[in-house]
Amino acid sequence: MGIGLVFGVFTGIAAFFGAVMNSVLGLIGIGVMIAWKTSSWWGVDRFLIPRLGASWQPGTLLGRAKLFSRPTSRQEVLRAMEEWIRIVIGVGLGLFALIELTGAVQVGTLPAAALIAVTGLGWLFISSGPSSETG
Repeated sequence: MGIGLVFGVFTGIAAFFGAVMNSVLGLIGIGVMIAWKTSSWWGVDRFLIPRLGASWQPGTLLGRAKLFSRPTSRQEVLRAMEEWIRIVIGVGLGLFALIELTGAVQVGTLPAAALIAVTGLGWLFISSGPSSETG
């Protein structure tokens, strides 16, 4: 299929079988996404999820904090909004660098975009820590 597309031999037939192969892989991927909670027992997720945490259980590696927790105070809501804004800006800057920029500017912009997105995820603790609210 790949050789047929590269060299232009039986291009229509090769494209058809390429689409069939992608459809099969897509269906397998959808099946794994549907069965994600039980399918994670067969991979590295079996060891990673208990340490990092998930929406249904807190993790042990990041101070027993849930990755997806519902904010309860105004301060937590503002902090969650700030994190989401950082993630969106980082991903948007990264996509812009990949699509529009070239050369050294692109190479310099991509790490900055990744740093912005990662701080939004809370993996790097650059911003001030959570403050206690006084009632």
